[in-house]
Amino acid sequence: FILGTASLYFIYLVQNYYLVNKTLNTMTTYATNVVGNMPDGLISLDAEGEIVTVNNRVREIFGLRGVSDQRRELKKTFLPFVTPLLDSLQRNRIVLEQEMEYPRKEGGTIPLSVSAARLISEDEEDLGAVFIMRDLREIKALQQRVTRSERLAALGSLAAGVAHEIRNPLSSIKGFAQFFLKKNSPGSTDHQYSEVMIQEVERLDRVIANLLDYANPKEPAREQTSLPDIIHRSMALIADDARAKKIDVSAEIQENIPPVKVDKDQITQVLLNIALNGLDAMKEGGKLAIRCFMDDGGKFAVIEVEDTGQGISQEELPRIFDPFYTTKKTGTGLGLAIAHQIVENHGGTLSVKGTSGAGTTFRITLPRS
Repeated sequence: FILGTASLYFIYLVQNYYLVNKTLNTMTTYATNVVGNMPDGLISLDAEGEIVTVNNRVREIFGLRGVSDQRRELKKTFLPFVTPLLDSLQRNRIVLEQEMEYPRKEGGTIPLSVSAARLISEDEEDLGAVFIMRDLREIKALQQRVTRSERLAALGSLAAGVAHEIRNPLSSIKGFAQFFLKKNSPGSTDHQYSEVMIQEVERLDRVIANLLDYANPKEPAREQTSLPDIIHRSMALIADDARAKKIDVSAEIQENIPPVKVDKDQITQVLLNIALNGLDAMKEGGKLAIRCFMDDGGKFAVIEVEDTGQGISQEELPRIFDPFYTTKKTGTGLGLAIAHQIVENHGGTLSVKGTSGAGTTFRITLPRS
């Protein structure tokens, strides 16, 4: 009886052990998956300051994919970065949403929102610290776009009001100039002055028309359109200018580009504005390359326009799409601003990558539908 009872109790203990062990393994696996796949980065340190836990998001933020010894690499860069937070944790157990700039090895910084907490045992023993980091690059970029849109909307409203006020007296000036042009004999000084007046009035009228186009953009008349056709059409329109400057214009178009729902006239205008800027950037000779391909699994169509001109300095890049900003001696500074606005109205993006003295690349991204 005693042996039977002991055997039953032993079987119960073994079953209970396996059940507890299985539950523990399940909880450990679940916790590991939760930590590993968190949308925010997580790093934990032990009491000696050694890195214990690193999740997948941290590897993405800090570009550790493919690095053989990730913890050693993090120890060299991350621990000096969070030293001020460790000092704060000695005074307080928690730090919430502190914005910090993480320096990158290749240059520049990564904006992060960092929260940290001390790990304390029931006996008030220091077990280390845990850090949760959120990448703010997309949020910062969105904030900049919103700020820029608000600023440009206010500028557009002001420009529209000024343009309307200027256009009316311009019509009167042009009328008087035409009157004096007819009254004075051809070849006379007064006749020449009248011609110059008319030309300058017409130039001002074109500037005002561009202002009004920027202030009151037309809604895109979308239709299924072939981007290669738009590219070839744009190349034909700039062919004479390119030939006169001895500039080689080429196109590299991926096969089977599907139709994209866009306003073909507006997208042609965007390409022309960018391409003509590229031709102006090359004084004598050079290359203008236009590439077209699908990106993100076919969701977006991309057009890149690259020139070998004088490039754009890092100081000028943030302002390149601002209205009235131009580095050319002639021009209104509205071409790229209007191009940027057209692409945004299509739900796309227009970006630029330029290196001073080494050419410029504009990238147009358009949703397929």
